[in-house]
Amino acid sequence: MPDVYCCASINVALDYKMEVASQPQETFGGFMDKWLKCGVTALAFVGCCSAAKAADLLGDTLSFMRAFPNTSTQFGAAIPNTTVAVGTADQVGWNLTGVPPFFVLINPEPDRIVFTFPVLNGYVTTPNVFDGYVITGFDFDIASVSVVNNTTGAAVLLGGGPRQITVDISGDAQATQSFTLAVSLVPEPNTVALFALGISALVLRARHAANTRVSRDQPVNQPN
Repeated sequence: MPDVYCCASINVALDYKMEVASQPQETFGGFMDKWLKCGVTALAFVGCCSAAKAADLLGDTLSFMRAFPNTSTQFGAAIPNTTVAVGTADQVGWNLTGVPPFFVLINPEPDRIVFTFPVLNGYVTTPNVFDGYVITGFDFDIASVSVVNNTTGAAVLLGGGPRQITVDISGDAQATQSFTLAVSLVPEPNTVALFALGISALVLRARHAANTRVSRDQPVNQPN
């Protein structure tokens, strides 16, 4: 939806450019009116386009920690941080030594994080023992996270905080199988405010245009 408003702002700006080109001679008041129109359009463009980038993982530098037997204890080699991009260039992996081949591959995308297991992975099933991964580094608060497309055969329990996800795996994750975390984030207040500002500017512009048309359509009283 923000993209629609952003494109609308561009179209309005182009309309004004054409209007100015078709009317080379105008009064000072008309000149100022067109500058007002352009200013409101620019405000709408900035506000809407600032919000056009939805709150997603793209560009976030995420940290993945293999944790056992609790969420604060690293198990095995450290997993390097990765900056989220589209595709597999940002994919990281884990095993005990940190040297490929990896036991698990983690590929973050703008709206999801995919865990793939090239080989069989065994995770403990003991109650009150954490065996899995801790994910941090989110630029926005987490609105929701869920497990989808789990073909591993293992159970996946999610937890965490506003900007943390804990992935507690229980049982055997079968070789060549995967599960996906579907992640949605909460936009920061300034992003919401900019979007609201852009919409308000569009409404203001529409009202101004309507008032201008009404004033132009009113008959002019001629002296007798």
